Amino acid sequence: MSRIRIEVLNGDDAGRIFESDADVLRIGRGAGCELRLQGAHISNAHARLLLTPSGFVVEDQSSANGSALLHAGSRKELVDGARGETVTSGDELELGGAAGEATRLRVSFGPEPPAPEVVVTRSIQELAAEPPALEPKLWNEVLRAIGRADSLEAVVAEVAEAALLLAPRATHATVALLDERPQTPRSCPS
Repeated sequence: MSRIRIEVLNGDDAGRIFESDADVLRIGRGAGCELRLQGAHISNAHARLLLTPSGFVVEDQSSANGSALLHAGSRKELVDGARGETVTSGDELELGGAAGEATRLRVSFGPEPPAPEVVVTRSIQELAAEPPALEPKLWNEVLRAIGRADSLEAVVAEVAEAALLLAPRATHATVALLDERPQTPRSCPS
């Protein structure tokens, strides 16, 4: 996976830079878009970039005012429903409006981000044995949220949310469940 960087070249969001490690990046005005842009000529779900085995492609998402890919001096209109167009580093996307009104985005790709690193690993027993060094009200809120969870998936999600509450400057939380019990060998039937 490659890091994608998008620079907004003009329009209401000119100068804004967006970076992502995602395999799919939706662009538009709508709340479901990772890159939200302003402007009446931008549709709620305007375009998307997605990673394929051969690299990133861009697709128009039935936008009202169309999209185009500017690559090596040529301009290619994106057709809704058509196969995505390959995007290379330095290409520009034109979203909506006539050429003078459209919002232009420059796309570039960087190296893969560094792998996440484990900062600390602690067992449930260790956590239970240590009194929390946190504000009691916040700690109780976290414990109540975990207690209300109705499935293992919900507990893990609440633990991740709690980590972000407890470390307000953190931007990501990863929770891994490890089963460190000795595994008994299983025999396969012949």
